[in-house]
Amino acid sequence: MLWSLLIILLKNLNNEKRNPQRNCSAITNSNLLVVTYRPECDCMVEFDCQQIVDYFLRSYRAVDGLWFMKVEEQYGFDRALDIDNEVWKVMSKIQARMIKSMLKLNNGPDALFKSLTAKLKLEGFKFKAEKTENGFRITINDCPWHNLMIKSGRDKLSGAVGTTICGTEYQVWVSEFDETIHFKFKSQKCNKSKYCILEFKR
Repeated sequence: MLWSLLIILLKNLNNEKRNPQRNCSAITNSNLLVVTYRPECDCMVEFDCQQIVDYFLRSYRAVDGLWFMKVEEQYGFDRALDIDNEVWKVMSKIQARMIKSMLKLNNGPDALFKSLTAKLKLEGFKFKAEKTENGFRITINDCPWHNLMIKSGRDKLSGAVGTTICGTEYQVWVSEFDETIHFKFKSQKCNKSKYCILEFKR
């Protein structure tokens, strides 16, 4: 749904350039998105870039948890986790390929390192990334997804979700860049460690 909204926005921008007489328009510059309705509607809404980012990021996080809980209500936690895992097998491919394209990267460990750290920054993780002799290591000291589980009172389930979904997610990212790299959790915050330590080695 969120991807659809972004696509609709881009289409509206293109249509406005072709047809400036439409009843509504979307106009952008480097810092501001203005959605302007014509005088007969008597309305104009302005959003800065940070507001746009906050809106979509909050919606992205909310829908991820909401759909899981609704499936869980119908079919139970284990079935919801299985379905969620299947979703992230596909979603991770979409994200990896999109960031690879946006950053104009190819395959290989350096491209994986750049893309994965970009993803973590976009999603609001606090982390340290460092190159090692045979790959790289990422140490996460603040995970927004684990924080949401705690906030919603579901921290006891966070370990099961994190082990399954994060394990799938990072392995899919590896497969999109370099299948000779092996991914391993050294520790996880959701399993009572101080940090998540992700190790990527050849």
